[in-house]
Amino acid sequence: MFLTLISTIFVLGILVLVHELGHFITAKKLNVKVDIFSIGMGPKVFGFTRGETEYRFSAIPIGGYVKMAGEDIEELLKEDPSAKKDDDPRSFYNQSKLKRSLIIVAGSLANILLGTVIFLLIFMTGVPTLTTKIGTVVENGAAAKAGIKPNDKIIAIDTKALWKWEEMTKIIQESAGKKLMLTIERDGANIELEITPELQERTKVGIIGISSAYDFVKERFDPLTAAGKALSQTWTIGTSIIKGIYLMITGKIQAEVAGPLGIIKITGEQAKQGFLNLLFFAALLGINLGTINLFPILPLDGGYLLVMLIEKIKGSPVKLKHQLIAQQIGWALLLFLLFFASYSDIIKFYLPSFKAFHFGGK
Repeated sequence: MFLTLISTIFVLGILVLVHELGHFITAKKLNVKVDIFSIGMGPKVFGFTRGETEYRFSAIPIGGYVKMAGEDIEELLKEDPSAKKDDDPRSFYNQSKLKRSLIIVAGSLANILLGTVIFLLIFMTGVPTLTTKIGTVVENGAAAKAGIKPNDKIIAIDTKALWKWEEMTKIIQESAGKKLMLTIERDGANIELEITPELQERTKVGIIGISSAYDFVKERFDPLTAAGKALSQTWTIGTSIIKGIYLMITGKIQAEVAGPLGIIKITGEQAKQGFLNLLFFAALLGINLGTINLFPILPLDGGYLLVMLIEKIKGSPVKLKHQLIAQQIGWALLLFLLFFASYSDIIKFYLPSFKAFHFGGK
């Protein structure tokens, strides 16, 4: 429980802090006045002022926030219900659409960049990769009939050298009904066996009836190759998120969203597997948060980008009171999704354990 708590604070804290740093650094570079930069959330514990910015350390050690001059819509409306923006030339709402857009998008891009950098480091330090060592052999399957045994290692198929489980299964899956010559390493000696993968009716791919021994080795890459793989991984995750949300909205797949409780549980499980697994999950979560935050819904970053686009098209500012209404609707939608995700988390992750503990699983 303690490990789960610490690892959750670490992961979420880093992601929120990096997001806010993206806004902060971009605002400073574009000469926008930043009133407050806080490490942590909630009440101020202590802080100091340097230049025009107050740097705070707040009570809740998760993430942080940035407050720019003229950024708070509700605050502006309280001062003047008919306000469009304040008079400070360095306030957020007095900047050009391009500057505001850059500041807005910087937070999400910082999360996505963090995920990419973590993947880069993982690929350079070594990715745990499954070898072709066999764990179990299905009785009466193609592998058993060919003479394959547990702890054998498939080192080649039709003279193509192999050591990754992923590469081996790809060849087998694409070779249903075709004869293959396997080179097997067994007890220090190499032997050759002929095998014909069987077609699995459900998945329509070739299988031979084996499972992995979960024997891992670290695969390291040079910086250039690692960078390419990191960018590819980031692109794959980002596009998969967008595609998945589209399929859920259109009803083509069942809605399945992890909420705070699910994230806490998964974070704890990854932490138990080691720091590398926790970093990988942080990268995955960061890219998720960065991508979703670009969706065109206020109060997400993408919602503010949509406001910029509307202003560009109509040639005049969107009234602050209209933005505030859109914000309130957006918050209501996000709270509903949060409730739905939390309910799903309880049903999926916590209810089975509760029933098993109190009712013997009934």
